[in-house]
Amino acid sequence: GKSTLLNVMAGILPHTQDAEVWGQICHAGEPVTASPPARRSRWMGMLTQDPAAGLCMQMVRDELALSLELREWDPADIGARVTDIAATTGITPLLDRRVGDLSGGEQQRVALAAALAGRPQLLLLDEPLSMLDPRSAVAVSRIIARAASDGLALIVVEHRIDDLRRSGLVVDTELNLGSGPPPAARPVPESHPGRIVLNAHLEGVRRSSDGPTVVPDLELCLHAGTITALVGPNGSGKTTVLRALAGLPPDPVAGSGKVGLVFQRASDQFLTTSVEAEVSYRADRHSGRAMLTRLGLADLEPRNPHTLSLGQQRRVALIAAAAQGHQIIGLDEPTLGLDSSASGDVSDLLVDLRDQGRAIVMSTHDQELASRLADNIIDLSPHDGVPTTSRPGPLRRVAPDCPLGRCSPSLKLAIALVTSLALLATTAIVPIAAIALIVLCLVPLLCHVRPAHVSRLYLPALGFALGVIVINSVTRTGTPLISEPVTVTVQGLEMGLGLAARTLAIGAIAVAFVLSTGGPQFVASLEQQAHIPIRYCFGLLAGYRLLETLGQEWDTIRDAQQVRSRGAGRLARGRIVLVSVFCLFVVALRRGQQLSDALELRGLGSGRRTFWHRLRYTRRDLVLVVVSAALSLLTVLACQILP
Repeated sequence: GKSTLLNVMAGILPHTQDAEVWGQICHAGEPVTASPPARRSRWMGMLTQDPAAGLCMQMVRDELALSLELREWDPADIGARVTDIAATTGITPLLDRRVGDLSGGEQQRVALAAALAGRPQLLLLDEPLSMLDPRSAVAVSRIIARAASDGLALIVVEHRIDDLRRSGLVVDTELNLGSGPPPAARPVPESHPGRIVLNAHLEGVRRSSDGPTVVPDLELCLHAGTITALVGPNGSGKTTVLRALAGLPPDPVAGSGKVGLVFQRASDQFLTTSVEAEVSYRADRHSGRAMLTRLGLADLEPRNPHTLSLGQQRRVALIAAAAQGHQIIGLDEPTLGLDSSASGDVSDLLVDLRDQGRAIVMSTHDQELASRLADNIIDLSPHDGVPTTSRPGPLRRVAPDCPLGRCSPSLKLAIALVTSLALLATTAIVPIAAIALIVLCLVPLLCHVRPAHVSRLYLPALGFALGVIVINSVTRTGTPLISEPVTVTVQGLEMGLGLAARTLAIGAIAVAFVLSTGGPQFVASLEQQAHIPIRYCFGLLAGYRLLETLGQEWDTIRDAQQVRSRGAGRLARGRIVLVSVFCLFVVALRRGQQLSDALELRGLGSGRRTFWHRLRYTRRDLVLVVVSAALSLLTVLACQILP
């Protein structure tokens, strides 16, 4: 109930999520239980358990500024504060990066900086070190200790409390919500390595087919009855190596058919609607149920695995993989989010699996776990001693840096809508086709993109236009143009060509808008220049963030379920696609709720918002209006003259 207690303090429960709550929470002697999260944002900040869930903007710099804008800071002071908090938390090199391009550890630090930016009186921290390697954990611990020494009140949920203490944090009150002290770790019996079950040479392993090399060269020899630990800083390639061993692209290892894999986000792997069915899926049912009892989860058998806590989900996913009987089991951070008792249970289960003759490969930041359990420890730290975080790709801007990209997004949207509505009033082929051709020729110049990129984006419009021509040609009555094998009429062909030209013109305008407009820039323009209410604007912004993450989520879900269903028949594979879609739907709902909560915690709805960068209409906008009006007028005149 640790995270639940923090959510009540923050106001997420019961104001944005259903819950039965009794009692009182007071701030400065006043009860605040009845107030929503936005009301508390003036004096409270929060770092949630999943840092990615608390990040609302696309760019790191804007993420830090958002906390200040929603607290109505003077725009003249926002830039200096963003620079200052970035330097304090050590994320200055990340300021011009996209949030979605960061590693988990980097996202953790950005989320902490955003929570500290507004200088809150109280900071709630839900496992701030959970996703960090030891070196990063030390750095973040020092930031937290420094904040406490500066007078900030902290309430911290953390299993690695000793790391915080070593950084100088003085814990005034320690509250254990469990039933007693954690049990002592069981002595690990000596292992008895057996035959070689996998001998792999990994060379030039990458996260994606077009990405940089993460692990240049690695020899991996796995024996039955052993545990191998992969350690190293965030972004050093531990997860990438596990994916390769499990046979997942882009660099699958031969012999991966006998490898099972438990992903870091366990819920991505669930294929059924109950815990009992989950541990029995293509597995030994009795073995799965026995392991549930062993880990104290037997009473959860009827529950849907998606409704469990993160720690419970992790243990169920491990049991499901073990029950499938894989000779080799890969585990991505098996104790992430687990307390000492649950970590001890997982450790004991791993030792039992090892003693059954399984080969265990796990990636972990838990040095104590690695040193206690592992027969072999492989350090993936870079040889030059420089910490490896996410490799920065090319800088991607909020707004495309091009002539059309510097125009007001609200004005571009208005012009696109008015022009499209005008085009709907006519089917004159020649003038409308001319408009489409002119816009398509101008897009590469005005948006600074290659024609090939424009063509790819334009393909749906071309396909739709072709369908319109075919359908109208063969379905409308009139003078036959072709009689065999189907009847094509002159009137149908003319109508089809007119509607297709209209489709192509509207599609060209839409492509120009998309290529010249960034999401955050568009939302800011709607709020500042079109005066759309702030809640609708941030709802749209949350949609941009959601779309940005769902592609990655879909790839992970498909990969996870591919590993679990390896060797299944064609019918089973079809069912897996449906289950994957359902899982993505669940993830989308959860992400949407998390983004909504994050915006509330930042202060959305507490009052007006100030803007660090005020958008104003410029001469470029006037030129755009004049040129668009001239083209529209010429089109109208041409429609009167030409057919």
